[in-house]
Amino acid sequence: MNFDLTLFSIVVLLAISTANATRSPSLKTIDQAVKECGTLWNVSPDYFEDFVRTGTGNSTQLKELVRCASIWCRWCNVSAHDVVYEVLQNYFNPSPDDPCFLNRTERCMKASLKDLPYTEVLERAFVSFLCYYQQYGNLNRSVQFIPYMLPQEQQVALDTLVIHSVPLETLRNFNDGVFKEGTFEFLLRTLLVRLNLYSDRAGPDVKRLYNQDGNESYLTPETAACIAEARKNCPSDRCKLVSNTLKNCLPQVYDDAVSLIKDAARMILQRS
Repeated sequence: MNFDLTLFSIVVLLAISTANATRSPSLKTIDQAVKECGTLWNVSPDYFEDFVRTGTGNSTQLKELVRCASIWCRWCNVSAHDVVYEVLQNYFNPSPDDPCFLNRTERCMKASLKDLPYTEVLERAFVSFLCYYQQYGNLNRSVQFIPYMLPQEQQVALDTLVIHSVPLETLRNFNDGVFKEGTFEFLLRTLLVRLNLYSDRAGPDVKRLYNQDGNESYLTPETAACIAEARKNCPSDRCKLVSNTLKNCLPQVYDDAVSLIKDAARMILQRS
């Protein structure tokens, strides 16, 4: 595979993803991703469909589709040349009667990737997918959350401030780290809802937040209990509820959101 072509494809993918950053929700099935990748590579999605149907296939076209989908769906960390396991596993359903699927998959990944150089990007993407396909569980073809990249998050934060016509004085306060109650909480709720990480009905989506940054503490019973308590104590004010829940139960998410809003305010001020 030509390196320049591979790099160009990654750049195109990132550019398209950034352009779509304001479209909510960031959800996609693996079939949608493969179809879009087929358009990008001029490769028929039938190569992937035939693989799923028969369980066999080793063509370059198939590997191109899988590699592209791994970037599109964010189960491949391009800069680190690594698999994002907490995202890839979303695309497979292990059997409840199979207690060994995780150990088998880990052994397969270790053996398959051990002697593969990082430059073999197609092969590494394909064998990683193959390990999960053969060892982890059945392919999950339902809609999955696609984690955001930082430029996408920044664009959503920027659009949030622009859509709500936040005054320059308030933007200066945000840039200086001053966040008044009411206005900031309103924007915080809008940001999390637009990122598809929060809903008024269900609260924070901890699985998607985990997919976003890999923090396993989001999935603990303690976090679930904290969220339930926060929602019980502040049911009427939707914006205050978001702020209280994040600060008390998901402080990293709160700090990240504050940084996004602060950076967005700075960018608007630099342009004004």
